[in-house]
Amino acid sequence: MTSALPEPERPPPIINKINPTEGPLSGGTEVSIYGSGFTSNMAVMFGDQEAVATTYWGEKALVALLPASGQPGHVPVTIAPSQMRQFPSPPGGQPPLFNYVRQAPDRQTMEMALRFYCQKETGHEDQWQTLAQNAANALVSQGHMSTGPQGYPAPQLGQFADQNNDLRFS
Repeated sequence: MTSALPEPERPPPIINKINPTEGPLSGGTEVSIYGSGFTSNMAVMFGDQEAVATTYWGEKALVALLPASGQPGHVPVTIAPSQMRQFPSPPGGQPPLFNYVRQAPDRQTMEMALRFYCQKETGHEDQWQTLAQNAANALVSQGHMSTGPQGYPAPQLGQFADQNNDLRFS
């Protein structure tokens, strides 16, 4: 559903927030875009790459499927200009930045699982790191885990991991 105002008379779209703010070079992550002035025909840009797909959730929300990137680093997240008009820079002059990072495949899988679990438990996926840290702290405080190298919780053998320190599920 689009507004009755023709595109040239509409206020320009403004991106206030993106979530998550970083993801893998391989792309494929859904990035929520929050702001105002969005329409169903807009495309989201990550640097000079257009999102693989953009889903319109209303005038204040879009979801963009992250395109792949050839190199790690920060790129601006913007709304692609239409043939009818160019969009000005957001207030403050700088668009939000997305950080492409190198991630090990195991980390990507674990992050995806934690995001799914957090969504299921809390209704929001954006606090997945806090949920995971709280769970690890609870296990440490209950004596089920010790602190490993670099201060991270490490499973006790026979509790949650085998002798190779691989997680096991029973």
